Amino acid sequence: MNDACAEIVQRDDPHLYATALFAPEPARSGLMVLYAFDCELSRAAVSSKESLIPRMRLQWWRDAIQEAQDGKPPKAHDVAAPLAAMIADETVDPIDLGAIIQAREAELARPLGADAYRQWHEARFNSLVASAAGVLARPGPDRTYTSPPQCSYVHSAAYVVRNSPAMAAAGEAPLMAEMVGEDWAALARGHITESLGTRFHTLAEEGLDELTQARSQAHLHDPRIRPALLPLRRAERVLRLVLRTDFALGDLDRINRPFDGFKLAFAALRGRW
Repeated sequence: MNDACAEIVQRDDPHLYATALFAPEPARSGLMVLYAFDCELSRAAVSSKESLIPRMRLQWWRDAIQEAQDGKPPKAHDVAAPLAAMIADETVDPIDLGAIIQAREAELARPLGADAYRQWHEARFNSLVASAAGVLARPGPDRTYTSPPQCSYVHSAAYVVRNSPAMAAAGEAPLMAEMVGEDWAALARGHITESLGTRFHTLAEEGLDELTQARSQAHLHDPRIRPALLPLRRAERVLRLVLRTDFALGDLDRINRPFDGFKLAFAALRGRW
């Protein structure tokens, strides 16, 4: 396993790190590189309140991907170098990687209208899951690879719910344009207004509907890609919390605490996501 990349993922997103551990080698190492790349983009996107610096750092990653495609020597970087190797041997698709970067650039222009928000969550989450699935189940002469289910709305809905309180408290603009205004100001004070509660509730219902649809088609997908879908379990926990009649912002603290490794292992070993 790529230790440097694994350390980055374990530090920045321990839940994602835990799901990758259920992948066999060498796919596990590939997932750690891919997820470390995603973590590095997250750090780049919040590196400064001035959008120019994050854009420059995201452009650095776009250049690194292009250089790998051109066959140039990889940058001396713990993540960029192994990522370049994965691009060279076609383990990951540079188009998907570029889409993930584009999604992070879109975040810098928030709040996002309905169309921009849809494009954002598809580029960020579907592209990441597709890349992870490709690492886990590379097409071969004896296997037919099927693309993973579309679950970007599940991930994005949970992301908005989990991160909106902290973003509001930090004075950052919301991701969704519908959250601008008095509702956002109230959230910054730790309160959920009736309209914002309705918005969270709608997000949760639509995300869970998409998850139910995806699970109904689980038999159509290559079982090797299951570790790439395990992060959906955390997203589901967030959205089900929101639907509780006694939901409060403090409930989200339970989601951000260390994961329940036993439950995750039980699901993974039974092939569930």
